[in-house]
Amino acid sequence: MSLEEIKNKSIFKAEIDRKVITYLWVLAISTMIMGIFTIPLILIWIPFGRAFHKAQYVRMSLELTERTLIIKRGYIFPTDQTISLEKITDVTLSEGPLTSSLGIVRLSIETAGNNPVGMIGIIDAGDVRSKILKQRDILAASVVTPGTQQVAAIAGQTSQSEDMLVEIRDILLQINSNLSSEESKQ
Repeated sequence: MSLEEIKNKSIFKAEIDRKVITYLWVLAISTMIMGIFTIPLILIWIPFGRAFHKAQYVRMSLELTERTLIIKRGYIFPTDQTISLEKITDVTLSEGPLTSSLGIVRLSIETAGNNPVGMIGIIDAGDVRSKILKQRDILAASVVTPGTQQVAAIAGQTSQSEDMLVEIRDILLQINSNLSSEESKQ
């Protein structure tokens, strides 16, 4: 086992609901209905599309490691994405009419500077979301960067600085009121 494998040990692998096959099949047929030229393809897709979407389902996976989130999807054009937990800004859950009728949820991973990456049909998506965010927070807390002690020291000095600024403001207000009273006497 390499050093990188030890550092990036798997925490859990999410399960994908088989209802995703039906979702993808219905979505494809709905898309074909909307396009006039693709309507004849429906006759081919109804009997054979489920096999294609089953192959897509088999390829789908989401794995959380100590430092990354690994997402695999696609059948004709397979995509393997590794997202650094440090770059994840939010993980959202959403439902649409079709997904809610099938009892599945879309999980979207938002990263700094990139488009959200989505996975559909993850079982216990709320729990998966919590695990991802918790691991991200654990990783962020364990990362020690140069100057961290300096930042902590500056944060401790901030309250002292604020107190001093309040004191300076009070003195300036007193000076201003003294000047105003002297001008009114003249």
